[in-house]
Amino acid sequence: IKAITTAGATYNWQGIGIIQGNDQILIAKPESNTSYQVTITDGLGCTGIGNLEVTVVSLPEYEVLNDTIFCKDTSASLNVKVTNADFFAWNKGTNRLNNTNTLNPKITVFENFVFGLEIRNGKCKKTNYWALFCKIHTSE
Repeated sequence: IKAITTAGATYNWQGIGIIQGNDQILIAKPESNTSYQVTITDGLGCTGIGNLEVTVVSLPEYEVLNDTIFCKDTSASLNVKVTNADFFAWNKGTNRLNNTNTLNPKITVFENFVFGLEIRNGKCKKTNYWALFCKIHTSE
């Protein structure tokens, strides 16, 4: 996080994960929800205290659960598992999916293609792309 206070002569930030805390600007990297307190002293020696509450939101993650190489002209399923996500949207290849409202859509394989999936957890967003490869099966 980066927080800026009002002007003063000295600053004393208190809290967890502080990287820089003796300046008007606090730079911190908390790993969980926490609070910070700053004591500001002006040039006349007068002090003021401020508080900042921070909520840490986990970055969403995904995992492709199946192989990404399929035989040409076959039907296949994409299987994706997401964690720490409250929203997902297919953003590339939607016209090739039988259902864009699921993480396990069926596809018809006819060429190599790249699929995209956007996942979110609150304001944290991650966009993922992965290639699907089409293998031409020949009988010999």
